[in-house]
Amino acid sequence: MTSIYQLVFIVPENKSKEVEKVESTIEKMGGKVDKKDTWGKKTFAYLVNKQPSGHYFDWTMSVDTSKLKELKDLLNLNNDVLRYLLLKTN
Repeated sequence: MTSIYQLVFIVPENKSKEVEKVESTIEKMGGKVDKKDTWGKKTFAYLVNKQPSGHYFDWTMSVDTSKLKELKDLLNLNNDVLRYLLLKTN
């Protein structure tokens, strides 16, 4: 069953290749990125993985529910994704 999710993630500066890698990971799982929104560069209140700032991205995507655990595991293992938040939308 496919559901719609909102993925907000942060990558360090000059890591546009990592954004493409996240999208290709979603597509390899049979998912689809429906909407992309870039929030731009924000400075952190404290260092995150020794980074003072990062670029924020907000995507709406549809992914099969059975592939969700695998997607979370891949995002956790990716060192260039500083933080992420994955929410199910209605």
